[in-house]
Amino acid sequence: MIASLKAEWYKLTHRAYPFIFLLLCMGCAMIIALVTKLILPMMEHFNMGYDAGQVLDMGFYASSSIVWYLLIITEDIAFTSEYKFRTMKNVITRGENRTKLYLSRLFMACMVLALGVVLVTLTYMVSVRIFYGADPTLTLDGYADLTKQVLCGLFLWLGSQSLIHMMAFLIQNEMLWGCGYLAIFSFLPNGVWILKSVFGDNVALDLFSDALLTTQMTNLVNDGVQDAGTILTCFLMGAAYMIVTTVIGILFFRRKEVR
Repeated sequence: MIASLKAEWYKLTHRAYPFIFLLLCMGCAMIIALVTKLILPMMEHFNMGYDAGQVLDMGFYASSSIVWYLLIITEDIAFTSEYKFRTMKNVITRGENRTKLYLSRLFMACMVLALGVVLVTLTYMVSVRIFYGADPTLTLDGYADLTKQVLCGLFLWLGSQSLIHMMAFLIQNEMLWGCGYLAIFSFLPNGVWILKSVFGDNVALDLFSDALLTTQMTNLVNDGVQDAGTILTCFLMGAAYMIVTTVIGILFFRRKEVR
């Protein structure tokens, strides 16, 4: 397993793609913080002003929606489009253990995600501090709250990363697994909301809705991290998704005919 991880790490660090993607995300974080500062006078003119503390809070609000879609890119970075270039069969034919292959690439995808989230969050925090200076609304509590939200969000995103990893391994067409993932995280929550609005209180729909990662993320954005229970809930949900999807993914991939 260690050899597989080293091989995946070598491939990851010898491609420009991951670094370009990371730099673009960090640059976007800086630009968002800068733009809020530049347009602040105009917003105040229309009595729509905001303070630096609100800009700091806005970081997680924005990322809570955006990162779901960026996971397609982090998966593509780790998966390296082997079905597209028809190299997966060569890898398996030369004796590569399928379970090790699956787990090593899952580890890389999760590592890319975690490092990206940490570095982009730090970039955003530092940018807000630089552009807004010693604004009194930028407190240690504000930074601590954002850190806790990002930590909880990371647990949920890791669960989602495991889900999309399973789809990438089991569906050979990149367009299909990408669209299927987008349907799960874009249309499924809205579909559940519509059903609940039509049928009202329904135990089955409530349970299904509570089991969605997007539902917990919405609660996290609206309510923040209330206590240690929120962190534990996000951790358990992310872990549950990772365990279930990984077991299913490995079982089916070991029996899958790779063309």
